[in-house]
Amino acid sequence: YRILLGWFVSTLLFVVGPFLGQIMYIPWNRQQCEMNGDSKEACLPSYKNDGVAFATFVLFILGFIACVAVYKLERIRNKAIVLYITGFVYFAFIIMMGYYCSQNTV
Repeated sequence: YRILLGWFVSTLLFVVGPFLGQIMYIPWNRQQCEMNGDSKEACLPSYKNDGVAFATFVLFILGFIACVAVYKLERIRNKAIVLYITGFVYFAFIIMMGYYCSQNTV
C-alpha cells in the first residue's frame, strides 16, 4: 500500500504547487497594473492555459482510482499491474507538463 501513499502525495503536490505560485503573484501583478495604468481586463489573471494542467490532474486522479481498484479487486491476483499503471501515468505527466511549460515560456 506504500504506492498508494505515493500517489496521494504526488497528487497533493500537483494541486498545491502551481496554484500556490499563481496565488502568490496576484498581489504583485495587481500592483504592477495599477502603476502602469492598464485596464482592469488586462490585469485579470489568465487561466486559458490551465486546461492542460487540469487534464493532467484528472489523469492523476484516474490513475489513483485504478491503482486502488487493482488492490481492492480480489479477481486480480497480479498486483504488478499497479506498476504499469503508475509508469504510464507518470510518462503521460512528463509529456503533458512539457507541453504546458513550452506554451507558457514562449
